[in-house]
Amino acid sequence: MNKEDVENNILPLLRNGENLNEGIDVTTYDMAGNEYPMVFKIWATKIHVLTGGWKTFCKDPWTG
Repeated sequence: MNKEDVENNILPLLRNGENLNEGIDVTTYDMAGNEYPMVFKIWATKIHVLTGGWKTFCKDPWTG
């Protein structure tokens, strides 16, 4: 994820107590509106990532 986009558009929306080092449960959506639970977090290398749920997202016929 682009660092500048995360800093400008996502970080300002975080609530007090949400910790990116531990991860934040989020819901992502594909183009058909299907929901995919993932975790938004920051790695030790300071890279913001979405983890978990990728296998289901990639296997879903709507995303392929």
